[in-house]
Amino acid sequence: MEDSDGNVSTSDTSHEVPLPPSFMLRYGATDDIDLGFHVYNFVSPGFDAKFNFLRDAVDVALDPGVQVYRGSSDETDFSVVYAHLPLILDLNFNSSISMVLAPGITYAYSSLDTSTDTIFTDINSNSGLIARAGIGFDFRVSKRFALHPEVTFLRALNDSNWTTYVAGLGFNFGHLPSFSDLDQ
Repeated sequence: MEDSDGNVSTSDTSHEVPLPPSFMLRYGATDDIDLGFHVYNFVSPGFDAKFNFLRDAVDVALDPGVQVYRGSSDETDFSVVYAHLPLILDLNFNSSISMVLAPGITYAYSSLDTSTDTIFTDINSNSGLIARAGIGFDFRVSKRFALHPEVTFLRALNDSNWTTYVAGLGFNFGHLPSFSDLDQ
């Protein structure tokens, strides 16, 4: 923050904000390409196209995507657009368990004015490059159901020092990939 004399001060703040659930529908367009349609936190639509380059005991995929969030703050409408580019590495231990690593980069653009210092502007006003890293596990309970706990870390690559951790639990229903050959 800058005072009327031009002196700049900084502060570290921490906020815990519960997020509403997100929903995703994936469609296998081909054996190597999945299309994802998302609604993040009930309000933010998104789309991605996952390209699977390697499928074996280690799977490698690139999953570029776009997400849009529109909101309002004190009668000010704004938009935030995110372009995500994670590299997904699945370490398939056996037919039931995989560890998922997701390093990547995100670009964010926000139209929100950053002149106020509130949790709302802190979360929604960051623009620029963001480093991201995620770790999760797939627990395939049956051929048609899996649990996926995950934690993702995001850090702005600018002077804001904006950092976010997101933890979640995914429920995967429907046709799941088979890793039965790993049990042999």
